[in-house]
Amino acid sequence: MKFERHYLLIPIAGIVVLDLFWMFRSAPWDLMRWTGAILMVPSFVLFSVAHLQLGSSFSVSAQARNLVTTGLYSRIRNPIYLFGGC
Repeated sequence: MKFERHYLLIPIAGIVVLDLFWMFRSAPWDLMRWTGAILMVPSFVLFSVAHLQLGSSFSVSAQARNLVTTGLYSRIRNPIYLFGGC
């Protein structure tokens, strides 16, 4: 299997998220912050799953390579946009 550079995006994004948690750890955890964290963690996980299910069809610019109709893509038309927007 050929290693593709876009597989590095998921761990890098995870490190950025953890870094943000670390930077703002001294701020008070009020309702708004808990709500954001509760929405962000599952959204990041589902975004990562959708990204991996795309496989070689993933591209930064919009390109029609292969139609993916399995996994999350069998239920949601654009899961990367849905979970990336949370």
